[in-house]
Amino acid sequence: MMMGILLHGSQFYVSEPMGGIPLPSDSSTSYLFNLILYFVHSFRMPLFFVLAGFFTSLLIDKRGIQGTYVNRGKRILGPLVAAMFTILPLTFLCMGAFMVSAKFNTHQFIPDMSQIEAIAADMEEAGLPAGEPSLGHLWFLYYLLYFYLTIPLCILLVKALKPVKLKVDKLISHPIMLLVFGLYTAATLMPFKYGQVLSLIHI
Repeated sequence: MMMGILLHGSQFYVSEPMGGIPLPSDSSTSYLFNLILYFVHSFRMPLFFVLAGFFTSLLIDKRGIQGTYVNRGKRILGPLVAAMFTILPLTFLCMGAFMVSAKFNTHQFIPDMSQIEAIAADMEEAGLPAGEPSLGHLWFLYYLLYFYLTIPLCILLVKALKPVKLKVDKLISHPIMLLVFGLYTAATLMPFKYGQVLSLIHI
């Protein structure tokens, strides 16, 4: 998760804004930061969710399904709900003040609404949602909760695969599967802008 600092810091030095997001950028930009940004972005959160899955599996083995849901409610759902009324409002206020300051060269902690509306218009023009409820950088907790709902289904799937478990384990542990999963990931990214490294350096 610490790589998120590197990723978000790079956003201000890329040669082209990420996905049309109207973020201010420094006068000194480089394609190197494009590569850093999209390289880290390509695996950071998928890896986080994979690791979260392994730890959840361990939790299920120790506490069962009900105990896991109780634990995740306390550790994930509870903090998310609390953050929605504490951290998120302050985060959006600071982000709005920063974007207004960078765009209009003003320095007010409480931004002028007309300037906020101008930035919202830029976002809508770029095809991004503006003025809609958002969990901001806590979106990953929201997605974790969705994944937790699939726990019973995953357990049924594991039980159904027990007769061929040894074959599945052998197949997944084969070195060539690294290439297979890598190609699958690349294929899922291909339809999206900036999904290919070469598009970042305009080759």
